[in-house]
Amino acid sequence: MRFKLALIGMLISLAGWSQRIIPRFETLSSNDGLPHSSVYGIRQDKKGFMWFGTPDGLCRYDGSSLRTFRYQAKSDTDAVNNFIRGSFFEDKQGNIWYSNESGIFKWNVFTENVDRVKAFGKDDFGNSNFICQFMDEHDNLIILNIIKGVFEFDTHTYKLKLYPLPYKIDFSQVSFAQNSADDEGNVWVRLVGKNDPYIFFNRKTHRYTYRLQKYPPQSVFFEKNRHILAFDDRIIFRDLKTGRDTTIVKTIDGKPAPFYSVQNTRDKYGREWFTSRGNGLFYYNEKTGQFYNYHHDNSKLKSLPFDISTCLYIDRGDNLWIGIDGGGVSRLDLKEPKFNLFPLSEGDYPILKDYFTKCFFEDDAGNIWFGTHNSGLNIYNQLTGALKNFQHKDGDDTTLPGNIVSSFLKDKDGNMWVGSSGGISLFDMKKQTFRTIPIIHQPKIFPKLNVFIFKLIQLHDGDILAATLLGLVRLHKDEQGNFTARYLDKDPYLQSNIIDVVEMPDNSIYAAISSIGLFHAKPDGEMYGPFETLLPGIDLRSVRHDEKDAGWLWIGSGMGLIHFNTATNKYQVWGEKSKLPNTYVYGSLEDENHNLWISTNKGLSFFNRTDNTFENYSFLDGLQSNEFNTQSFYKSKTGTFYFGGIKGFNWFKPVNSVKNLLKPGAAITRIEINGEAFLKTSPHFKNQEITVPYSKNDFNIQFAALDYTRPEANKVQYILQNWDSKPVITYGKSARYSHLLPGNYVFKLKSANTYGVWSDEERVFIHITAPYWQRAWFYIAGVLLVLAIIVYITYMLSQVKIKRRLNELEKIQAIDAERNRISRDMHDEIGSGLTHIALLSELIQTHQEAELSIKTDVNSISAAARRLLESINEIIWALNPQNDTLESLLAYTREQMQQYFEPFALKLQIDFPDEVPYIKLTNEQRRNLYLVTKEALNNVMKHANATSAELGCRVNGGKIEFTVKDNGGGLPETAAKVTCNGLKNMLKRMEDIGGDVKWLSDKQGVTVIYTFTAG
Repeated sequence: MRFKLALIGMLISLAGWSQRIIPRFETLSSNDGLPHSSVYGIRQDKKGFMWFGTPDGLCRYDGSSLRTFRYQAKSDTDAVNNFIRGSFFEDKQGNIWYSNESGIFKWNVFTENVDRVKAFGKDDFGNSNFICQFMDEHDNLIILNIIKGVFEFDTHTYKLKLYPLPYKIDFSQVSFAQNSADDEGNVWVRLVGKNDPYIFFNRKTHRYTYRLQKYPPQSVFFEKNRHILAFDDRIIFRDLKTGRDTTIVKTIDGKPAPFYSVQNTRDKYGREWFTSRGNGLFYYNEKTGQFYNYHHDNSKLKSLPFDISTCLYIDRGDNLWIGIDGGGVSRLDLKEPKFNLFPLSEGDYPILKDYFTKCFFEDDAGNIWFGTHNSGLNIYNQLTGALKNFQHKDGDDTTLPGNIVSSFLKDKDGNMWVGSSGGISLFDMKKQTFRTIPIIHQPKIFPKLNVFIFKLIQLHDGDILAATLLGLVRLHKDEQGNFTARYLDKDPYLQSNIIDVVEMPDNSIYAAISSIGLFHAKPDGEMYGPFETLLPGIDLRSVRHDEKDAGWLWIGSGMGLIHFNTATNKYQVWGEKSKLPNTYVYGSLEDENHNLWISTNKGLSFFNRTDNTFENYSFLDGLQSNEFNTQSFYKSKTGTFYFGGIKGFNWFKPVNSVKNLLKPGAAITRIEINGEAFLKTSPHFKNQEITVPYSKNDFNIQFAALDYTRPEANKVQYILQNWDSKPVITYGKSARYSHLLPGNYVFKLKSANTYGVWSDEERVFIHITAPYWQRAWFYIAGVLLVLAIIVYITYMLSQVKIKRRLNELEKIQAIDAERNRISRDMHDEIGSGLTHIALLSELIQTHQEAELSIKTDVNSISAAARRLLESINEIIWALNPQNDTLESLLAYTREQMQQYFEPFALKLQIDFPDEVPYIKLTNEQRRNLYLVTKEALNNVMKHANATSAELGCRVNGGKIEFTVKDNGGGLPETAAKVTCNGLKNMLKRMEDIGGDVKWLSDKQGVTVIYTFTAG
């Protein structure tokens, strides 16, 4: 930053008296966005925005765009207008206040809307105005109405107090009123008409003073410790401490220059500026004691747009703003320009066919001589802007021999030499004529033209050496003072397009030959040779001495800036990789610190040789264009630098000084979130905090660089911290961010003006809340849920494994139980049957009984065998999985019981359902139900003494009920006890399968009921 400020200081002179003004008025009109072509009030707010009061509302300017604010009427009958006739003010919060006949209005800095805080009717003030004059330290407004008097309005309580005018005034005799307020808020009113009275209102005492004066001033302007009384033909400076008056007559160039002024301002360079009605803009320079005038000129694009100036304001960057009635608002830079520019507008000098500049010279009077590509030689007066042009005229040998002028040289004897497309001429400054010097041995390739001249230098011996299109030409002055020019044709290498030439301390020369290289040769009489070829094949544009070290050369070329050591022939090149904006270097100039200014095809560059850094400038910084020309660079005796290009030229003086320049402003003007404007809660979004949900994550941030010297050269740097990887530097005025992720961001903004001075940083804090599924508690809950699910799944899997294992164990247990049951059955049924058969067989063997007895025993064995076979069939039937339904059980039971009872007289009646529902039964269930049924019927046969028995089954849903009923004598009292083996077995079998059994006995018989519910 220190280097940059030093560089800026080198461009700007500190001496106030020498401040020059380039009369280049930049104008904003209705075509640019002003709501009206007339501007009656101007102010810069604390942030740096410019405000303009117009007949159609309040307009804000940020350097790139204009925005209008108006009060919107609430209904068709709402008598309101947006006319701002004079001053408006900013309160401590940043709100803007103004008034007119329809009310008092406030532009709200938070909502950016205009509110009417006090309304007036159509007849409250008649045809008179209601104009703000002053705002005091408490934000109270002082408002004037010339009919009723002075009002004081409290902007906090909205109370309006009138200090009525104590005088009766015949306003029919008043043509108009001129009013103003001094620095203390006292109001001055001049009633222009009969007697021209002045009315003075003292704000502290609230008293009026009526003053009559024979020749009152048109206006009174107020400064610290003095008043300025403005008359038509003069101004009077009245010193308030001494009471002394100093009268200044209004004259310009010795001629009277009367004008009528309604507003005045003073700049820091000692100039008093005045508006005028119909005569443009005036200023009085107290240093020179002269008046100056700027007015509209149809031939100049950058003149005042119109000559009725209404108001003046100087912003913090030393720019003068001029309100124009019918012409908008104009801006004039009061500072010494960074780069002086010729021309200000392309139409300023119609005598010139173009502004393509090729060479320069500055004379002792400060006039600038410049040669052009097609418009001859020109002498420009910096003070008056006058231009004198010299061009070739056919048939007149005293005129310029060629209109392409490419070199000037003033020799040690004061002769002025001009090199052009017509040769080498000596210019007689008194007679304003040219004498062209014939060239001996000139090539006959151009029989009617002289050699095209690129560069003229004076050698140590006083001769003139010219670098030309066809080689070198040497001019020699004899003892009689006559000049002869000779084409140096000794060496064929010299017969080339020599762009530039320089003589070394040893009288040798270095010549830059286009596209061939650098030639070095020592003198050989009037000739040079032999030549040494250096830098072969490089397109060279210029060559000059290093002013710091005579053994080095600075060379401009198509490959960059070359620093060449003549002792070693070694060199260093700076190009685009070194931050030079363009490798095509035309030339360079060296300041007194031996730093360089370099012309290229992309503007000018300042090269700091201490740290090898470049500071680059373009047309945005006030250059004629980005493209400069070969040999069009020049350093005058006064230290002024000149650089010419395709659209004119620039000049400046790099004085070694440092100047504190005011920082520009940076402001965020609007923030849109998902396309909707965000309503700020701090003025101009300063340190604004924004919290939005995750769905509102598209941001469009608009901003401005608030410096008005060259607004188009302002640039901004911004970064969205935690999103952008590096700052963005741009001339744009908005930044868009889409699909921002939830999180915290800081938008940082600062701006730089045309001098490269950076503003303070503006910040906006943005917090985008995450959706619930991206918040910490949700992550924790999610982790816990996942853990719970994992635990649950693990638990369920373990339960499945356990259950599977249990099922396997249950199956094993069931198999074991079935095996045990089969084992028991086999043991009980088959074992006992076999034992019975064995015993009977043994009995037959041991007893020698009669044949009848043996037959009886054999019959017993046969019966036992049948019973055993039945038991085996029952076991096999129970094990067969095809018999696992209730229907199979009932069918098997019917078959077996009918066979069992068939040999006997006891009649068995079976009552089973015709349609049996599908009910699946286990082996155990089927066998136990069958055995209980068999046991019950067996008991009937053995013990009931019955003649008939009934077997029935009823099915109700899953409930199965069996009944066995007989017509016997009933159970004996001892047999009815459940402890009897037969009944106990029946009860145990039913309990094993989850059923129950009961016996009902009376004199008509016994009924056994056993039930089971299938699962």
